[in-house]
Amino acid sequence: MKAAVLHGSYDVRIEDVETPRLAAGEVLLRIELALTGGTTMKMVRRGYHARMGDPPLPLGHEGVGVIEVVGEGVEGFAAGDRVVPSNSGSCGACPACDRGLSAQCESMVWLTGMCAEKVVVPARIVETNLHKVPEGVDPRAAALAENVACVLKGRDRSPGRAGEQGLVLGAGAMGLIWTRVLSLTGVDVTTVDPLPDRRDLALQMGASRVLDTGELDDLLDAGELRADLVVEVVGDPGIWETAIRAAAPGGRVHLFGGPARGTSIPLDTQRMHYDELTLVSSFHHTPYHFAEAVRAMAAGLLEPGVLVREEVALSDLPAFFRRSFEGGRPSEGGRRSLRTGRALRTGRVRRARRSWASECRTLVPGVNPLLCGRCFAEGMGDQALPARASLRPRTIACSTR
Repeated sequence: MKAAVLHGSYDVRIEDVETPRLAAGEVLLRIELALTGGTTMKMVRRGYHARMGDPPLPLGHEGVGVIEVVGEGVEGFAAGDRVVPSNSGSCGACPACDRGLSAQCESMVWLTGMCAEKVVVPARIVETNLHKVPEGVDPRAAALAENVACVLKGRDRSPGRAGEQGLVLGAGAMGLIWTRVLSLTGVDVTTVDPLPDRRDLALQMGASRVLDTGELDDLLDAGELRADLVVEVVGDPGIWETAIRAAAPGGRVHLFGGPARGTSIPLDTQRMHYDELTLVSSFHHTPYHFAEAVRAMAAGLLEPGVLVREEVALSDLPAFFRRSFEGGRPSEGGRRSLRTGRALRTGRVRRARRSWASECRTLVPGVNPLLCGRCFAEGMGDQALPARASLRPRTIACSTR
């Protein structure tokens, strides 16, 4: 079968590889589409991923597929089911998992290789982090669940409050999702990006105001902009410094973007202390947040066409990356979808139950498809959730409190 493999910085090749064999508990997916975005572009530029591995590394950690073969012992899934897998499976038993830090699991199983014709989903992910896609849901929306899950975990680490001033630095796909989630919470969001097309998309996603980077610098120099919550989404050390500078006294700075290895920033210790700033970071997601993201996307959290702006064939992926980097940035908009097969709609997928709808005061069908943190933590979501209590995130914020 054909698969995209990262061999080093800017070195992506389409290779003939053996069709993977199944072990007990695994499923074989025929990939319908995979996404590339900010993380994939960083992997191609840097030639590695800090957690998912070093080259040669199969590319693709976000996507949707149809189950072709079910391994021995798998329950709840059958051939023909359209599913979206998370790209990770934590063990639930190590000290990090026991503390609710599943993203720091000491024996994490990662799923890469969705930029291919087929992929095997490891048993641990099948058990805890594989979800059926409800009928009628755009596969692009389901494939965006991994991105949304990362933001939802960040939201619970740094919850926005209605009426606060929020500042999102970066309007790539993740910055746009942050803009959408914070605006649904009632935060007055300003989103910053140097590119006019991305600023326009931020307004569509709920930003009250957009700025280019020069305008932001001018406002900061004049002391005319300070935010209660600043979210850095780029992963650039210089922008981390800008994020801290932009925080109001008592403000929270969420360092969401992942910088390259070996980078560091200076800190104004006097301002950190006397202005009582809080620095928070988040990495990846949890099984709970991934399940919430699948449900939220099925309920219409955002229109996938806003983020998925281009479609390419698997065979054209190396040329796409060359074109993107030669131009200095990815093509217009957010993410790209990579189709490796035609869509299948086989089997019937049971629609999710909605017993929680009358309980969660933040969820308004058609307006706000997000559960508050407390309702989700209490297991009121509509997806099948992992039974192991150790996978439950410890840091949960509820916007209804």
